[in-house]
This record gives sequence, structure tokens and C-alpha cells, in this order.
Amino acid sequence: MSQLWPGGIEYEGAAAFPVTTDSLLLADFARVRAGERVLELGCGAGLISLLLLHREPSLRVRAGELSAAAAEAAPRTSDAHAWNQEEVGAHQRAHT
Repeated sequence: MSQLWPGGIEYEGAAAFPVTTDSLLLADFARVRAGERVLELGCGAGLISLLLLHREPSLRVRAGELSAAAAEAAPRTSDAHAWNQEEVGAHQRAHT
């Protein structure tokens, strides 16, 4: 796991899906309100979902990814922050 900033949240997918300016800007650009549902398609290892949940913990997030490696990393990130699968949603393991 990589810490996104000193003392900040940890992210599982940095090796395969490095943190980029685009991801940070997109997460900041999204306007979410308490309790909303969010769908992130092509989530990689879940960085944008992670950043949105850090900003608004009451979100109900569902994320999907075709890459098996990425889809396996995303739940580990959510588990590290005590966001259970019900809150984060089931990450789709649709890789064939």
C-alpha cells in the first residue's frame, strides 16, 4: 500500500495504476452530496472512488473494472479504510 500523502489515505494499486494528476483532478471535479450513489466504470484499483469516499464517507459507491489485477486491488484498498463491501459495492470481476 502507498500513502497518498503523509498521514493520509492508503491506496493499494499504485504499482499497476499510479496516481496521476488526471485522477486527482477528476475526483476533485466531481460534485457529490451526502448519501448519493456513485458508479465508477473502469475504476482501475479504485483511486477515484477512494478519494470521493474520503471526501464524503456517506456515499454509496459501486465500481467496475475489466482488469482482474485491478479488480482484486480495489477491495483491499476499501478494506484498509474499513469501508465494507456494502458501502463500496461489489467490484466486478468481469475479466474473461
